[in-house]
Order: sequence, then structure tokens, then C-alpha cells
Amino acid sequence: MPLNILLTADVHLGMKFAGYPNVQKELPEAAPTRRPLQKGDIEDPRPWMEAYASGLGSALELKFLRLFEQNGFNPQKQVSIPADEGQPPITIADFAVPERRLAIYIDSAAFHVGQNLRRDNFIRNRLRNAIPP
Repeated sequence: MPLNILLTADVHLGMKFAGYPNVQKELPEAAPTRRPLQKGDIEDPRPWMEAYASGLGSALELKFLRLFEQNGFNPQKQVSIPADEGQPPITIADFAVPERRLAIYIDSAAFHVGQNLRRDNFIRNRLRNAIPP
């Protein structure tokens, strides 16, 4: 039934909603229904809530933290990093080992486009050219 409503609505958009009463009659039948969550369900807020409770910014970061910990690697989480000591931070790394000058960012490739890509390149260049402590 939801597909029928979408098709009806799309067809009538060009005719100034001429079929709106017909669509309106079908809306109660298309109301959202509860369904059991499935593994990997993108509508499940629990992984995000668990990540935030762990001091992380995303469910993906939580997965990496667990992998790190399983392998005996314990970086700091959500670390502010200045380009030069005593300066304000220019970025917040998802994970870092400051004494090793190691910053780790966990983002999807879809995030690194346009303005985000330019920002990331700027930050990367500033950190690479920073004077070591």
C-alpha cells in the first residue's frame, strides 16, 4: 500500500494535487508499524547510544575501539589536537596517542568529499608541518 500512495502522490503533483482526497483516504492504511529490529538495522539507536556513553562520536568508532582493545592497543578517545603547543586545537581526533604523535580518524569515505575533504587536507598539512614538542 505505501508504494501505491507514493505513485498516486507523484502522479498528481503535476496536476496541483488533483488526487489528494484519494491519497488522504489511503494514509491510515500506510501508517508506520512496529517491526522487530534486525542485525545491522540502521534504525536501531542502541549502537549510537552505547558509543556516546563510551565517550565516542559514532557506532563505527565504538567498533574500532573494541578492535583496538582486543589487540592490546588503548589510545585516548576524542583528543583535541593543536598544530603547535599552547595554541587552540585545530581538530579533534577520534583516537590518539599524543606521546607518539599519532592521531586516528574513523570516518566513512562518503564523508570525505567537498568541503570536508578540503578541511581534512588543511588539517593534515598543518599537523604534518607542526613543530614536534
